[in-house]
Amino acid sequence: MVSIHCLNCGRVFDTGAYYNTTNELMPVRCVNCGSLMLIQLKDGYVTSQKPYIPFEIKLQKAKVPPDILSDFEEATTCLGMRCLRASVVMARRALQNACTQIGANPKDELIKQIKWLFDNNKINDRVYNQATTVRQFGNYGAHPQDDGLDKFLDDEAEDIVRICERILRDLFH
Repeated sequence: MVSIHCLNCGRVFDTGAYYNTTNELMPVRCVNCGSLMLIQLKDGYVTSQKPYIPFEIKLQKAKVPPDILSDFEEATTCLGMRCLRASVVMARRALQNACTQIGANPKDELIKQIKWLFDNNKINDRVYNQATTVRQFGNYGAHPQDDGLDKFLDDEAEDIVRICERILRDLFH
């Protein structure tokens, strides 16, 4: 078992589980106050810990359809838990869901849906380029390839999720 000092309430608690030696950040919840934090272990000891800070969503939630908002919120949750590939895949999904709800053919690939939005004056050049970026990173996250995503950085994933948020704000203002 691993004992952890809660960054929020200051109390020590045991995780109740045994962890393998790892250098990955893992989420844990304080049994005393419910606070989430990310810990890093080495040889069964906590070597690093930081609070889990959820991604701040600035969308006007009432204007974004619930299924699109759900996909986007999942992207932000994945980002907050450092599931970087999952975060960009869910951002891509939110974008594709938005495209079809605005009128793009749901049977088309996302690249054609984005082009349809542009051709039908639903988005401008800037949003077209941003949507293409979200699509490309989402594809990289979803499909195994020699794409360098093993070196994917927090900042890059956060940029993609923030770009998706701006696109959704533009589409559902």
